[in-house]
Amino acid sequence: MTLSGYFCNSYTFKDARDYINAVMNGRTDPPPIREWSAEQKKLTATKCAACERYYALQDEVRSIDSYAGARII
Repeated sequence: MTLSGYFCNSYTFKDARDYINAVMNGRTDPPPIREWSAEQKKLTATKCAACERYYALQDEVRSIDSYAGARII
């Protein structure tokens, strides 16, 4: 390995270390990945339920609009 390659890898490692330290806010314990995954699944399910409710409401509004339009004519 050349000297320039060594310094490039060294800077990359330092940048990665600085990024991780900033994200972890000085904590040294490993990140709670299982808890994060569980929270992500729960939030995704909530989001999907909200989207389904939104689309159901859109369909309901369309049916009311079409019914009101049919009565006017």
